[in-house]
Amino acid sequence: IYVFDENLNVVAEVESESLYISLAYGGGYIYLAGFMSEDTNRDGVPERVLGVVEKRTLDLDLVAARRIALDESATGFTYLADIDVNPATGSIWAVGFHYDLSRFATDSLIVILDESLEILKMIRYREGQEGYVRVVHGICFDYRGRAYVAGEGGVARFNALGELLAVNSDVRDSFKIACTDDGLYVFRASEVGGYTRH
Repeated sequence: IYVFDENLNVVAEVESESLYISLAYGGGYIYLAGFMSEDTNRDGVPERVLGVVEKRTLDLDLVAARRIALDESATGFTYLADIDVNPATGSIWAVGFHYDLSRFATDSLIVILDESLEILKMIRYREGQEGYVRVVHGICFDYRGRAYVAGEGGVARFNALGELLAVNSDVRDSFKIACTDDGLYVFRASEVGGYTRH
């Protein structure tokens, strides 16, 4: 992680065992989301991949960290692709997916945390369930605190408590999302011949 001044000089940096995918600012802190590998039997080969959420000061001092695992026995890996802070509630939402090796299936994953990174709610949708948008890549909030998530299987809207309000499965391969007072913008990517075209 790097901090730059207005002249683009690096004024602070920190390294981590985690691989960060996204960051957000809220309430005077930086929040990061990503994943990390865990070698549980210490044989040099990671057995688990866990989602990670961190809260840091603007000087990059670590305030809190949370590993995201569905449960201790869950097989597969958890990946968090985006993070944002709800402007109405201050809660932190991290989104991504869990790949379950026992079922060879990808589940949509949304994690809602409080400002101390305690998990308030974990939302997991399996294929066939309402709210399933496959791999979730992006999240944003409207001024009312409603959350919108973009995934490979569509776009979903939630209230501030994480209750599903609506799903549009017609727009696939949705990767990034932005909310304004008047609308919702989604960046879509389609694959052509094995390559992702942006």
